[in-house]
Amino acid sequence: MGNYLRVDTRRLWAGKPVVSVTMVAWPGSEVWPEMGGVAGSGERAGSGGAESVSGRGSPQRGSARQARRFQPHSLPTRIGDDPRQARWADAMKTVLNLEQISLPALAERVAGPLDLQGTHKLRRWLSNETTVPAHAIIELARAVGGHESDMLASYGLRSPSISKLVRRAEEAEERERQLRVRAAQEGRTTGGALFAAAAAADGRWSVTVRPHWRGRRHRCHFADHVLLERVDAISERADAERDFAEVFERTAASWDATPLLVEGLPAGPLPPLIVHRFTAPHEPTAHHAPTDASGVGAQGIVVTGLQWTGSYTVAALLAKALGWGLGSFARAARSVHGGAQLDFALADEIMQDWLRRPDNSPRRVWAHVLTEPPQPSAPSARLLGDAGPDVRVVMVVPEPELIEIIAALSGSAPAELAAQCRAWGELLAPHPRLLHVPAPAPRAPDGSVLRAGDPRFLDAYFDASVDAAFDALRQLAGDRPVSTLVPAQARLSDPFAALVTGGAQAASSNDPTPRPPAAPVTSASPVTSAAPVTSAAPAAPASPATPLSAGPLPSAIGAAG
Repeated sequence: MGNYLRVDTRRLWAGKPVVSVTMVAWPGSEVWPEMGGVAGSGERAGSGGAESVSGRGSPQRGSARQARRFQPHSLPTRIGDDPRQARWADAMKTVLNLEQISLPALAERVAGPLDLQGTHKLRRWLSNETTVPAHAIIELARAVGGHESDMLASYGLRSPSISKLVRRAEEAEERERQLRVRAAQEGRTTGGALFAAAAAADGRWSVTVRPHWRGRRHRCHFADHVLLERVDAISERADAERDFAEVFERTAASWDATPLLVEGLPAGPLPPLIVHRFTAPHEPTAHHAPTDASGVGAQGIVVTGLQWTGSYTVAALLAKALGWGLGSFARAARSVHGGAQLDFALADEIMQDWLRRPDNSPRRVWAHVLTEPPQPSAPSARLLGDAGPDVRVVMVVPEPELIEIIAALSGSAPAELAAQCRAWGELLAPHPRLLHVPAPAPRAPDGSVLRAGDPRFLDAYFDASVDAAFDALRQLAGDRPVSTLVPAQARLSDPFAALVTGGAQAASSNDPTPRPPAAPVTSASPVTSAAPVTSAAPAAPASPATPLSAGPLPSAIGAAG
């Protein structure tokens, strides 16, 4: 008799179908040459029995025998005295059966985190004989490739709706990561120029882009203002959001509902869009070399405060000085809906996930605006007040003069806003890992407070955030010089990092002095090419406040955020 093949298809731990080829030789016949599939494994049999052959032709007895020995875990689990644990055990066993993970294999994976010896505890947990600890539910879910939120929900420790929010948050983070990768691969111009490029391809919109600069000591390209106008029909917001959906998502652009209009920006049928440049999320850009100081001694920082206190700008400045990445829980939540909506519950869930495991996304500064009422049960109070040792929280506390300015901008009563500040200051009381940083009011060179109607207001407002960022760095540094927090790579590549280390002259932008407003760059359709829009010179300070006709209060990521 000759040889024959037996082909078997199995589902391995990674969830991919794999073909296993078994070669059998009858006594007295010649054994076929060793074979191994690219994705699977082969087995050969002879007088000495069967053994596994890898894709490279080397014997691997254990994996094949383990696959043959796997016995599905019994379902359903006995309800006993705890129906919740029975539901959890059923969920775990379903994953174990799907991935063909035996109890000994599972014990090996969680032996370290759960300090297990053997399978005794696992058997009793999965058979609903003894209570499984909550932390073990999370570690077991990670060990089998399941989602910890789903396992917690199956036990009743987390509602199914929260579990769905967690998945949406992860999808948003993955979506944002893919967008960053795609933007880097394409090498396209960022900011408002993306709207001009999209309009050139569409042919139905006229786009006006005007760079917006801020600051006096540290002058920067803060944002782009974009005006959209339909050339073949009436301009509608819904049409713009549909036609430029991809650009909205890539740039996190928003309709500028702030009562501050920039001088030189022409009026249009639609409110202006603001595309943030200075406070736009980005990945870490530098790190400490082994010879540098140890930095802030944390995996990440959360900068928080009431709306209009400058928390986004302070976070961006800290990220630049430290060479860290910049993120926003609200922007991550908005990306789930293409940048059009803000789901506060989802933003809180993203914040909770990062605070639980900051090492999953280290060296990052997060901006967070306190929007909920100041109560002990508020997510921001619970999560930020109990942040772990790997997280530093910086709370921006407005001075009384700034509270009056914020009240005028937001339409709130100054006394009510001051009461909210005091309440949040008590809920997030300062301690070594939670720092309070005063946010000064915008002031003129003579020390007088500037109001929103003053053309120097936005420059002074940005300078106040620079002062708050310097104060935060001093507190983070402790007894060390502030310059020890700044990596050498950041000092060479970023103007603000150079300013922090003492190189004020080198830190200035290419043109630190304000110029008269430059003519807006206009891209009207149809056009012959999609050339990037050239940034104009730094813009002059803002004009006196002019309220928009209607719309929501300024968003947490508005022009003065």
